[in-house]
Amino acid sequence: FSVNLGGASQYTSPNQLAVLPDGSTVAGALRTPSDSTNVSLRLDHSINKDHTARLSIDRQTRQTTNQGVSGFNLADRAYKSENSTTTIRMSENGPFGRRMFSESRLQLTVGSSSQSAAVEAPTIRVLDAFTTGGAQVSGGQRRFDVEASTELDYVRGAHSSRFGLLVEGGRYRSDDVSNYLGTYTFASIPDYLAGLPMSYTRKIGDPNLTYARWQAAAYAQDDWRVARTLMLSGGVRFGVQSLTLDQFNISPRINLAWSPLRSGNLTMRAGYGYFYDWLSGDLYKQTLQIDGFRQRELNVRNPSFPAPPEDGPATATNQYLWSDDLALPTSHRLNVGADRTLTPNMRVNATFTRAWGRGQLRGRNLNTPVNGVRPNAEFANILTLVSDAESQTNSLNLGWNYTRLDWKRAFFFVNYTLGTSNTNTTGAFSVPASGDNLVTEWGPSQGDIRHRANLTMSMAPFTNLSMNLNARVQSGSPYNITTGRDDNGDG
Repeated sequence: FSVNLGGASQYTSPNQLAVLPDGSTVAGALRTPSDSTNVSLRLDHSINKDHTARLSIDRQTRQTTNQGVSGFNLADRAYKSENSTTTIRMSENGPFGRRMFSESRLQLTVGSSSQSAAVEAPTIRVLDAFTTGGAQVSGGQRRFDVEASTELDYVRGAHSSRFGLLVEGGRYRSDDVSNYLGTYTFASIPDYLAGLPMSYTRKIGDPNLTYARWQAAAYAQDDWRVARTLMLSGGVRFGVQSLTLDQFNISPRINLAWSPLRSGNLTMRAGYGYFYDWLSGDLYKQTLQIDGFRQRELNVRNPSFPAPPEDGPATATNQYLWSDDLALPTSHRLNVGADRTLTPNMRVNATFTRAWGRGQLRGRNLNTPVNGVRPNAEFANILTLVSDAESQTNSLNLGWNYTRLDWKRAFFFVNYTLGTSNTNTTGAFSVPASGDNLVTEWGPSQGDIRHRANLTMSMAPFTNLSMNLNARVQSGSPYNITTGRDDNGDG
């Protein structure tokens, strides 16, 4: 058995850079303090000479203050968050005969989170200049998660096989709410000085909500030693999820490793896999909360200021819809590579990876204005999820490492990646600027960083003293250029 107690008090320093209405600049690095504690208890018990049971209990708490104050956000945008998690894990493992080994696991998690703003006030956002007012966050979430799995390994001759089952999910309650006092958005500082906001948004209604989410999977894989120099691995996974009627999700994968040289200094690898992703429970929660009735998301163009616009029945509100016929997002992944030992202490490797996603999530507005008039006057935007977007990523990864344990235990590793990443969606409920025309949306994704390089080194220059150095450099990430105004009138 073991008992561990721990705690930490630390802070990060996000950068702030904002331009105020008088033209002055607010700049600097602010502190975001965080305090955390951890208590862990673990008991291992030998059931018999072959099988072992394990029980562990973990309790973690964290409190972070002064969050949200960075970039264009001024000091009054700060808020505090508190999180606590208790996890109970149980497992049992051991062999059955000479050829089989099993392991079963059960994990139960109870967690809660809450947020509170330092200042309770409406928000004023001036694009590319500053954001002031309260953070407008309140309430929290409580969750109970269950994860159960079992695996069976079987070895016979040149084959090593694994079979497994997984069930996970939980029940969730929340009363968290944001933007409950309203947010004014201005296109520029001159518009702010003239009192001409371009939009006003606000959430009203009851945030209390309870929902559940479950998913399960079964999988099998086999590693086949075809020859001393050749390994072939294949597998398949089948999964179902309670949030969608799409229940036929099978994903195969295959990998090949070959060492053509007698010395074994060169290993060549190739692989292909077809994968699916679970639908996010947070997206499902959003459609339950902001359904146009339980909670309403007001969206007013060219509102009055500083007096807030009326929030009665005449004010249109957004509506988010869940689609039961959503297909799980999928992706294909193909990679080829080689690993070469140059000397007993030096190795190099190269891998090319191509991944393309299908059925990625994006939003569709069912209430787009026609000649400035919405088909359904009761609502502003009626947004539903659609799984027809795509993505594509290519990367070439080169690595070099050098190890000299006989020379002050020195280790050097250098890695470089050249990559591109494109997509026609920026995420669920993101609506294309041109309606359903995804052709014009294709372009760099947020992860489209052309060059990445990493350096890691360590050594022990003196007895009982070790030194480590890590360095990372990358090229710039993409950014958007916008007009700052709602030119197509969709809010």
